[in-house]
Formats: sequence, C-alpha cells, structure tokens
Amino acid sequence: MGVKPHVQTAIYLIWIMLVPAGMWFTYQTFPPHLSGNWHELIAYLALMAIVACMPIIINNVPIFLIQWVSFTVFLIFGLFVEIVFTQIAVLVLLLKLRVPKEQLFRLPLNMIMFFIVSVLSGTVYYLLGGQTAPHLTEDSEAFLLAILYAVLNYFINQIIVSFNLFFIYKRKNAYFGKDLLVETLTTIITIPVGVVLYILYNPLNLLSLLFVGI
Repeated sequence: MGVKPHVQTAIYLIWIMLVPAGMWFTYQTFPPHLSGNWHELIAYLALMAIVACMPIIINNVPIFLIQWVSFTVFLIFGLFVEIVFTQIAVLVLLLKLRVPKEQLFRLPLNMIMFFIVSVLSGTVYYLLGGQTAPHLTEDSEAFLLAILYAVLNYFINQIIVSFNLFFIYKRKNAYFGKDLLVETLTTIITIPVGVVLYILYNPLNLLSLLFVGI
C-alpha cells in the first residue's frame, strides 16, 4: 500500500521544521570536538559512505549497517558530527537504492528517524555523565555508558521503525520477522566492532581500513 500524498507532504514539513533547527540546537548545546583534524573527519565520512553503499536487503527492506561507524564517530567527535555524518549516509544509501520519484519522501522520513535516534540516545548519554573521547579501557563506567548509548540507539531505532511501518505504511502485520532478527544479530555483532574501532583509533589504521573496503 502506497503512502498517501498528504502524509508525504507532512513528512517533508516535519523535516523542514525539525531537522535543520534541531541540528543548529545540537551544535550549540553539544559543540563538536574537532581540534582541526579534518583529514580524520573526511576519512570517517568516507568510511560511513562506503558502509552505507552496502546494505543488507531483507524482504525488500534495506538493513542499514552503519551503527559501528556512527558509534565510533559519536565517541570521538561528539553528537553533532555523528548526526551530520548519519544524515549524509542516509542520502548515500537512498541514492544507491535508486529510490523512484514517488518514494522520495523516504529521504526526509529516514533523516527524521535517524536524527531523533541520535539526539535521544546521545542526550541520555551526556545526561548520565558520558563524555566525548572517553577512556573505555581505563574507566569501566565510561565503557558501560558507551554500551548503554549503543543499546539505546538500537531500541529507539526499532521503536520508530515500528511506528513508521504501522502508521505511515499501514502495515498491520507484526514487525517481529526475519528483518528484525537479522538487524538484531548484526547490531550485536557490530557494537563490539565499534568498540574495537574506537579503542584502536588511529588515522593511519583508518586509512588502511578504507583502502581495504574500497
């Protein structure tokens, strides 16, 4: 069943009202930690774009596997950079999928979803005392907060996906199917990968990983 035109229009309006203003507010509230490391930013953005180009398709639903990269970006550079990179990754994914014109509303819809997921999980992380660039190997509390952030990110994402399927796509069947199982398993696998990537964080290692991926 297609999404009705007035629903599509509402999605565009919500994106216009929420995401740009929300990103500005996030920048002001949680300023990024860049320190002039532009080459590192570009490398992580390229890595996220590469991962976005390789989704898993289950029941015609693309499974987005950028969590391990966005997790690392969040810990290194902060919430604002993670939001910006995730928004770009969504655009790259939908360009890769060659979404037809009548389904272009999926771009703002997914941008809204990932924006909300990032803001809610990131805000909880900071409110509980989480810091940018934490020492995960030396501070058990920092490690647990990082894992909590990743788990919250996953569960909030699933709640919003279920909401979209039921209220926007009008799918009455339960979401607990093969696609959910695959995404859950991949999340369980990718969270440790993100932790390792962060702990072993090194610009030269990242560039080597990029060349391997390409």
